Amino acid sequence: MTVRQMAVRVHPPTAKRRVVAVLRAYFDESGLGSTTVFAMAGYVAPEAEWETFEKKWRKLLEHPLRLENPRLSAEQAAAIGRPLDFLHAKDMEGLGSGRFRSLGQQNRDYLKAASVDIILRSGVLGIASAVIIPEYKLLDDKVKEVIEDPYLLCFQHVITAVAKRAEAFLGEDHSEGIAYIFEQQPSWQQKANELWLKSVAQSYKNKYRMGSITFGEKKDFLPLQAADRNAFETYQHFTDPVPREIWSKFMSSRIHSGQYFDRTGFASFIEQLRKAGRL
Repeated sequence: MTVRQMAVRVHPPTAKRRVVAVLRAYFDESGLGSTTVFAMAGYVAPEAEWETFEKKWRKLLEHPLRLENPRLSAEQAAAIGRPLDFLHAKDMEGLGSGRFRSLGQQNRDYLKAASVDIILRSGVLGIASAVIIPEYKLLDDKVKEVIEDPYLLCFQHVITAVAKRAEAFLGEDHSEGIAYIFEQQPSWQQKANELWLKSVAQSYKNKYRMGSITFGEKKDFLPLQAADRNAFETYQHFTDPVPREIWSKFMSSRIHSGQYFDRTGFASFIEQLRKAGRL
């Protein structure tokens, strides 16, 4: 499904310039209740910018090989080089199996570099947030009472950031709702709906243009594959001590922004709460 098709489905017929935010939640395999890092990241852009992104991304999927292995027969090479259904950050790291494993490290590195280049050049704007759960657990009970839920904190930061970043697009109608599309994840979908309803109850809906929420699969909706890379890099930054080149590229680019609730991030946030009279 293209962004245009999705935008028509999730925006009302009266919408003039459809803005779509595509997001992915990232957490450890043990689930939301015991995760050490909860990350949420993705991209926001009007329909036209997403269409530019899709054309480039689809071309990369159709031609996934940079280098062919001379030791393979023509039949084997054709099988490995056939178009990919999707790009998945974890698989491109060599952590998966099947097609991505058979591509070889050089081609996986090529796919990582090429996909990041598409993201940085396509006109979409990146948003990310993360909560370090052990740091949240160390907070004073009064602070926790104000925050309520670490996942809600992360979710609402992203909602706020999406609305603010969307103002940068020319011709943007600030009264028009933004469609939010999350990747389908069984352990996340119910929580996402819960956080959405809590945010609506706290008057986020009109203030931050919460138009609609829906879920899709990355193999069917290409922008989710870019959101997957952003969320993966955010999660890895807070769980792996080894510096990552892609994270550095994202952070040094003007199209990416984020707020991260580690020890320093929480200290800054608590100071904001005090100044606002909430503590």
